[in-house]
Amino acid sequence: MSFAIIRGSNGRRHDVDFGDAEIEVDVAIGSETVQITVEAMHDQAPSDKRRFATIAIPREKLAAALGTNLRERHGPKTPHGLRVVPRND
Repeated sequence: MSFAIIRGSNGRRHDVDFGDAEIEVDVAIGSETVQITVEAMHDQAPSDKRRFATIAIPREKLAAALGTNLRERHGPKTPHGLRVVPRND
């Protein structure tokens, strides 16, 4: 189940509910911005009414959020140092 919810500057809430529809996700990464677009694939609505959501965010903000999330999930890693790996001759 995929969805997007935004609140505009006028305070109004806008929802895009993809339900169980098959979706396509496109990620475009630039030097400063990451743009993520989610679109319902086989939507029967006219092209100007098809369900999609696009967000463009600063690359540094996305990297920081992903880094924080990964650290919280996996905990701090301690380096293992050098290892001696035997050769199989």
